[in-house]
Amino acid sequence: MQWNKNRPATTAIAPNSILTMAAGGVVSQISGTATEIFGVDSGLGLTSTQISALSNTANSPTVDVTIMGEGKVQMGGAANAGQWITANTAGLGVAATITPGVSIPVLGMLMEDSVSADANGVWPICLIAVCPGILVNGQVLAQAPDVVLTSAQILALHGTPISIIAAAGANTAILIELVEAFFTPVTTAYTISTNAGIALKYTNASGTTLATIPTTGLIDQAAAGIRIVARGAPVSGTALTPVANAAVVANSLTADVTTGDGTVTIRCWYRIIPTV
Repeated sequence: MQWNKNRPATTAIAPNSILTMAAGGVVSQISGTATEIFGVDSGLGLTSTQISALSNTANSPTVDVTIMGEGKVQMGGAANAGQWITANTAGLGVAATITPGVSIPVLGMLMEDSVSADANGVWPICLIAVCPGILVNGQVLAQAPDVVLTSAQILALHGTPISIIAAAGANTAILIELVEAFFTPVTTAYTISTNAGIALKYTNASGTTLATIPTTGLIDQAAAGIRIVARGAPVSGTALTPVANAAVVANSLTADVTTGDGTVTIRCWYRIIPTV
């Protein structure tokens, strides 16, 4: 989820006030006497422009946070306690549909039933356990902190992998479900040559590949760009053997790119699975 560090102008709001959710999964979270704005990032709902528009300051910076707690949400349909809640196109809470292999942004888990609308067609305001994140196969994914690859790191990434996610511990393995890569150009676009992409691998350059970010058409361009990669095991139809207690690193495939000076920000959503 995203938090806009520049808070919008508001009047004082007491704790325990109602959480509101706008289209695309935006949440207005009460914190002390001010309102903080949250929203699903550009790859899964809101565009960066929409996120920036939530603040008084255009193009204000954002940082990743996770907010846990208890709140209330205006419902837009029937749902039962214990169901995950997402937003419909009107910004109202509805039960999230869990489809195997499909990710969906969620606000949290409903704590009481939303049975029916009133005579005016308005659904109730219900208590919810706030746990914003991405839901895959019924499990909320963890979002790793963004890792910004500098130009020097990109130019040497084939021989010197960079850590993306720390190892999860004994008898557990990391399984990446979604990757976003943001390219920020500076002066010179990179020359791809024989580079086959930036791979996310277990442990080191020799490890199993979990996902591959295409570099052609992204970092060899003069303009900023984004690539979104969903897990395909890592290639559709190919089995993946999870590696216990292994970190995830970024590594250039085949060879390093050359000459460029932009940066690449890598953002990952993942889950931790048992290996025994």
